[in-house]
Amino acid sequence: MTRPSNQAIERHYFEQFRAHFPLPSGEVQYGDKPDVIIQGEQRVGVEIANLYLAAGGDPTSEQMQRRFREEVLSQAQALYLAGGGKAMELTVAFDPTRLIRDKKSVASALAIAATSIDKLPVGPVNKACFTQIPELWFIYHNPTEYPDAAWRTSQVYTVPVLSLARIGEILDEKHQKLAFYRACDAFWLLLVVDFADRAQDQDIDWPEPEVTLSSKFEKVIVYKPQFAKWMEVPLKQ
Repeated sequence: MTRPSNQAIERHYFEQFRAHFPLPSGEVQYGDKPDVIIQGEQRVGVEIANLYLAAGGDPTSEQMQRRFREEVLSQAQALYLAGGGKAMELTVAFDPTRLIRDKKSVASALAIAATSIDKLPVGPVNKACFTQIPELWFIYHNPTEYPDAAWRTSQVYTVPVLSLARIGEILDEKHQKLAFYRACDAFWLLLVVDFADRAQDQDIDWPEPEVTLSSKFEKVIVYKPQFAKWMEVPLKQ
């Protein structure tokens, strides 16, 4: 399946947002730099960005760690099968407090552990079988052999408070680009928290009532579309 373009995703988010937020009257125009212009009594430009808990290039970010988990499982299963292993299935939960830093060593250790796990009955695996792999938290073993058997992740998450540091970082990035946007009377920044993506999901209530942020945007709005919930970031006047 082809992934929707960034513009299509942004339009989808904004169409949801405009159903929940009292926008100024005017014609909505989609484009780039900014992503949306509301042409009314004032020309309001709206820039849209997803509010990730960490920057995507950060190896400790959920975006990177979930990719590492998938790569570890794929490599571990390949090593296990190459050594004569069975077409069994494993469901693995990684410990989010133990970041994957060396994918090759984790995959190799899991492939070795699997040679003893494959002799066990169906069900959760005792942690004693993988104590040498601190990055792992839980393994469920299905010994039934399937032609398309795959090793999968199954993560459990908690929802953190709103990341003010990340909002500040995104503001800094967007402020540097404002000079290159199409001319508008005012600019808004819409920060989307898509709860279906664990790299973004966070509570959107403002956690520090006494804290305000400086911004060149007239409004900075954090929006959780699946809950029809939004809040305006308190800005310094």
